[in-house]
Amino acid sequence: MKSFNIKIFIKKLIEFILFYLLVGLLPNILILLGRHASYKNYSGFLATAIYIAIFLISIVIAKKRFTFYSKEKIIHDFHFNDIILCFSIFICILFINAIFMSLNYLIFHQVGTANNQIIINHLLKINPVIKYSLCISMPFLTPILEELVFRGILTNMFFNPKNIWAKVILSGIIFSSGHISTNIISFLLYFTLGVILALTYLKTDKQFDSIMVHFFVNFTATLSFLFH
Repeated sequence: MKSFNIKIFIKKLIEFILFYLLVGLLPNILILLGRHASYKNYSGFLATAIYIAIFLISIVIAKKRFTFYSKEKIIHDFHFNDIILCFSIFICILFINAIFMSLNYLIFHQVGTANNQIIINHLLKINPVIKYSLCISMPFLTPILEELVFRGILTNMFFNPKNIWAKVILSGIIFSSGHISTNIISFLLYFTLGVILALTYLKTDKQFDSIMVHFFVNFTATLSFLFH
């Protein structure tokens, strides 16, 4: 760990907790804005616009803090091989996810994770404004914000560059804790996803690579939610 200073550590901890709370607060902001809104009048479009604006502002703030801690740009030295690598990692994630989902069903008799069931059975069914706002944010905005917070900021905030496994494990635990789990299998599923995304970022030194993998995952999940 970097040279320890209790005041600096507490400031960093508070800053990260605020980012963590912000990520979890965004769906609630959408519900608050969109619950009584409708696309039949201006209220639905206004609610979606405000929600997207809040999301974009959050990304801008997170991007600035990511740059401060990492001294990196989100996109740098990007090549076609990065797309191939990210898609390959995404395919591996699909297989790992299938294994965890099978174990979840065999052991706990749950078809999906509690996190996904809340999205499918609650959020997407409140009204079309929330449904379509989520369909915009989940694949295109959430991967950027969550990668900046759970990978870019977190892994550069507390540990020195050589302490990679501490970064990876911490990122996996915090990322999984941000998703609703009712058993150890679903927790391990999100933990493993967090670990893979952290390794993608740390091994390539490219934040955009982990964002791209997260995009593939969330885009696929969004399609499955829509056609569930």
